Amino acid sequence: MGEFEDHEGFERDAEDALPSKHALPPEGAPAPEGAPPPDAAAELTEWSVRARRVLDEKYLLEEVEEGSLEAGRVLALHRTLRTRASLYVHHLRQLATFFREDPEVRGALEDADMTALKVAAGLRCTYFQAWAKVRDAHAAVEWMPSTFTYLRRGDLPEDWHHYLLRRVRQLTEEQAREVDAHMAAVELPSISQDTYERQVRLAVKLATAGDLPTPPVMARDVEIVDINTEKGTASLLVTGPILEIKALAHRLDVASRTVQKAQRAALEAGEEGPLPFDIDRDLAERGAAMSLRTLRYAILTHSILDLDTVEETLKRPGFRSESQQGESEHAQEVQSRAA
Repeated sequence: MGEFEDHEGFERDAEDALPSKHALPPEGAPAPEGAPPPDAAAELTEWSVRARRVLDEKYLLEEVEEGSLEAGRVLALHRTLRTRASLYVHHLRQLATFFREDPEVRGALEDADMTALKVAAGLRCTYFQAWAKVRDAHAAVEWMPSTFTYLRRGDLPEDWHHYLLRRVRQLTEEQAREVDAHMAAVELPSISQDTYERQVRLAVKLATAGDLPTPPVMARDVEIVDINTEKGTASLLVTGPILEIKALAHRLDVASRTVQKAQRAALEAGEEGPLPFDIDRDLAERGAAMSLRTLRYAILTHSILDLDTVEETLKRPGFRSESQQGESEHAQEVQSRAA
């Protein structure tokens, strides 16, 4: 049943993508008094930025001979362009609907990564790419309905819409809606690509005018990225103020060097039993300590995070969590034996 519904939805989009048959006055000229609005913008704001020429059949065939084989191919290419926009609209609607109706997410942007995990395989892309696609679809359908209407009717090429989405990804919902309102007043069915991109940049500049830069503390985040099911790997991305990230990296580096020294001492002394952070249990066989890069990973992934965590700056002198204390005592014992 769902397949029939999806097919019908695409058919509606394809019908909307048929070339509009209206002709508009030259750029800057007033519309004829009492003239109805053109089909492609019937529900949109009145244009304040006009194209120099209307993108009609005469304009499309200006460089080829009318009625020739080339003319037919030019028109076919243009129809394909509009059909691709309809397919793209169908794709955006499907993603936006999935995200909105996902029982574990319900359209909450902070949880978009959960929807991304579910759709990445179906989209044949990485998790991070799926996450970006979900957010773009939500913004296009929910926040920017006017430009989405142009897209649905084939008056906005798919590539142009990608450009718009890239420019609004860092904006708030309110700012994205302001950009949408600005672009709705632009004659999108006929303007050139240069004019379009210039208007998008202007719209973003106007929407963000007077806004203070986002404080670095608002960027604090930890997320899983670059999931590669073929290689069986993933990455953990930690984002935050520069000083905090540098401090974290320094602490991790100091810890890894300390453990590396303990491993080397234990191997030289011929110690038996598990060595600190020997996650693969093969150090004795290899006869060499782990690299600093591997140790940083081992410390991050094999240190127990207590539920009753204590902020580092508030710790009492000498305080250790059980995991930290255990690893520290083990390292000290190995070093004392080697001495």
